[in-house]
Amino acid sequence: MMRLSFGAQLLFQAVLIFSVSAQFITPLRFQQWFDLPNSASAASISACAHTLALYEEGAHLLPLAKSTQSLCYSHVDCILDAVGPSVQSKFSSSLVLLGLTPAILAGVGFTIGEIAYLAVHRPGLSLLLSMGSPTVYLGRVMAYSNPEEAWQHAGSSKLVLNGMDPRFGVVISTLQYILAIGSVANIFTLIVDISARSILLFDCVDFYKPILWAVFPILIHLWGTVPYLMGSKRSGNLYASPWLQSDPSTDIHDTQRRPHKKSSSLLNSALPSTPRSIFVMMQRHIVEEMTICACRPPVSLSSRTKVPLWCVFCNSTASLISLVHVIYGTIVLSSVYFIPMEIAIYCIVRFIISAVVCRLILIMEFAGMRENSR
Repeated sequence: MMRLSFGAQLLFQAVLIFSVSAQFITPLRFQQWFDLPNSASAASISACAHTLALYEEGAHLLPLAKSTQSLCYSHVDCILDAVGPSVQSKFSSSLVLLGLTPAILAGVGFTIGEIAYLAVHRPGLSLLLSMGSPTVYLGRVMAYSNPEEAWQHAGSSKLVLNGMDPRFGVVISTLQYILAIGSVANIFTLIVDISARSILLFDCVDFYKPILWAVFPILIHLWGTVPYLMGSKRSGNLYASPWLQSDPSTDIHDTQRRPHKKSSSLLNSALPSTPRSIFVMMQRHIVEEMTICACRPPVSLSSRTKVPLWCVFCNSTASLISLVHVIYGTIVLSSVYFIPMEIAIYCIVRFIISAVVCRLILIMEFAGMRENSR
């Protein structure tokens, strides 16, 4: 018997590993449904049981092959023939509504500047909020979203919450994290349900395109936020740290004011030299993260931040990426089939609830930065 060469064996093992892993990475379609009883789900396991069996057999062997894609589409055609034109029209109507969802959510989403400025004060919360709102606000493409102006214009300028009792602030901060985490969980459980219980008309076997749409805003905000934190140089009371009114020896940013420091980057801090200093620094960062802006000194309107050109470039291109993201979401969500109109409305309401809750949290934080003029 001819022995395979080492290269052929390696290629065979790679194909085998890819085929086995693809079965776990690419879930079987037509296993879960959104629709009402005695509709598409019933047709899938009764009138179209033969095409379902052929698809499942092909998906177990070669889940990403073109032949499996063809078997998947054959089963879709069989289901559509079985349910009739009236049910098909209901599914088609929901495609129009779902296709509008990214544009609707963009009106509630955050600008690049809003998330970047909140990240200066509470980076953990800003990350959660960017995950809880699945679309970035669309302003003028390639325009610079100024973080220092974003916090002044978010919500009503008359809303001032600064000077809140710290004990009450702890309760508010805890509620903020509970609501933010709940919003993130709502978005991702919903988008996984949509991926598992529907079929993409342009890619029958794919499971991850809707999930990619929900995840990508995090990367967009990171693209616009991290350069702002790394490259910006501040002057004035831009950073409303809760330590600014305490003993200067406990100010974790006191090293930024020392003359031997060449940079005053928003992420610049002294490197800890001992385990105790590491613990103290971690403790202070946690306290800062958990302290709402209403319990900190107000941010001065005269603060100025010098932003390098490369940071402006990242901020501006983020708006272009956001436009592409909205177009991508429109294409994907207008192609998810087998979702009835009632479920489509339910999904949109859940998306909007998460986005609005995250928006209210951000408005509250920015209101805490404002100084009472009375």
